[in-house]
Parts: sequence; structure tokens; C-alpha cells
Amino acid sequence: MNKSISLALAVALLSGATLIAGADSAEAKPWKKRVNHRQKNQQKRLAQGVKDGSLTKKEYYGLQKQQSKLNRMETKMRLSDGGLSPKEAARLESSQDRLSKNIYKQKHDDQNRN
Repeated sequence: MNKSISLALAVALLSGATLIAGADSAEAKPWKKRVNHRQKNQQKRLAQGVKDGSLTKKEYYGLQKQQSKLNRMETKMRLSDGGLSPKEAARLESSQDRLSKNIYKQKHDDQNRN
């Protein structure tokens, strides 16, 4: 179980790092930095939830699936016109808000606490 979670976490972190590396770092707009920072932060929250036991395996994989969907959505948006428009960034941030709330709910539902 630990190996599969570690592998999934490593893949997720690598995919997130790829997105961050592909961002327009020289001329990044504030919303572009915010989107990338939040995705990185949410990955850390998921990893911490697995580490401290506040997320079950099923919860982790469900949340990771949502994070992967968000990563694919961002990649598709960036590839369509070479960057993120303010409207696209707002859409991503709205999706990140929902995911953040889901992470919070799952980490605080007391399923794994003694």
C-alpha cells in the first residue's frame, strides 16, 4: 500500500512540476503564478494527508484524480493559445477552490483518527 501511494504521489508531483516548468516564468502574470502555486500547495496537502493518516487510500486516490483533471485542463488551456488568459485563470482558480474544499473535508472527516 505504501509503495503504491508513494508511486502515485511521485507521478503527481512530477506532472505538477512539468506544468510549473512550462509556465511563462519570465513574463508570468500574477494569476499564472497563483494557479501554479496553488496546485503545488494542494499536492503538498494531499501528501501530508497520506503521511499523517488523515486521508484514506480511497480518499487520496479520489482527490488525486481531481487534481490530475485540473492539471490536464490547465495543460489544454496553455497549449491552445500559448498561455493563460485571465478568464482561463479564473476558471482554473474556481476549480482549485472546489478541490481545496474537498481536500479539507476529506482530511477532517475523522475516518482514520483514533
